[in-house]
Amino acid sequence: MSELASGQTPKKAIKKRRKRGQTRPAIINAAIELLMKEGPEALTTIRLAKEVDIVQSGFYAHFKTIEECLRALVDEIDTKVREPLAQQMAQLRMTDAGDVELLEDFYEVLFDRVNENWKLMEVFLHFRGDHSLVGRLIAEFETSLIDDLTLHLREMRDVNTLVPVFEDASDNVLNALSHIMISQSLVGIMQWKKGFMPRKMLARFLAEQTSKIGDSTKAAGMRLQK
Repeated sequence: MSELASGQTPKKAIKKRRKRGQTRPAIINAAIELLMKEGPEALTTIRLAKEVDIVQSGFYAHFKTIEECLRALVDEIDTKVREPLAQQMAQLRMTDAGDVELLEDFYEVLFDRVNENWKLMEVFLHFRGDHSLVGRLIAEFETSLIDDLTLHLREMRDVNTLVPVFEDASDNVLNALSHIMISQSLVGIMQWKKGFMPRKMLARFLAEQTSKIGDSTKAAGMRLQK
């Protein structure tokens, strides 16, 4: 009895169906590999199709352009790293956003996500500030990170407590602080991943810095600026 007659799916059909389902992530993975090994100039539809072992039209079945492929790559970082961290910051505000132990836990979770998605994060860190297309897309993503943190700091400023964290610091000041804090964290992550600083030490250092950011802002005289 044939496989079709017996109700079983032919092995060839299974292979093709599995391959179709894996083609899009395979293209993104190939883009990551090429970016890190050869740079943005290596990203062409012909080269990516060759890396994934598909015809060029197979690339266009998933992405209209190289830019769309790169946006999908950056969207992966957004979904797997930024969105969960934004949710974690919201939860932190409901407890005590200035507690150093809770902040250390926050950074430990951040580092877990960095490890789990290292290939994506490596692209982000490597091409951050680059003038290529991938660099511009990463800059857009980093703006989202900064916006999330600025919102977090603004919520801490406006919270209805006896001692507001940032008193009357302006939105511009909070946005500037977000830029500084994000940059410091990213530099720290690079030093940790290069083996120059233990992960636990970095988490504690960033937690201590973050827990005192309100006092530092006050001491620096960062008041309402028009």
